[in-house]
Amino acid sequence: MRSKLVFCKGDGRPLSLWQLHERLQMVCRLAGLRKVRWRDLRHSFASQLATEGVPLRQVQAWLGHSTIHMTMRYSHLAPNADAELIGVLDTATHARRGNDVATEK
Repeated sequence: MRSKLVFCKGDGRPLSLWQLHERLQMVCRLAGLRKVRWRDLRHSFASQLATEGVPLRQVQAWLGHSTIHMTMRYSHLAPNADAELIGVLDTATHARRGNDVATEK
């Protein structure tokens, strides 16, 4: 049976918290990985997104953080974050100058 849930029982109903934990540990064991917690997976997810340059506001939305401050813990992983922000200012400045020149004609 199909379900909207990633982890569910054969009939599509949700697994209990204990069953979810049990499945995670079983998958880790079968894959030859160390034991991980669900929180570890969330942290990995956020870290990889930040490393790939996904905007922190988007990471915040996906993780469900109530404040950007919580999400900013991952910002040190974002490559060239400062350079990208300065680039935005440069782009905006050039766009405004282009509009000013166009209106002067």
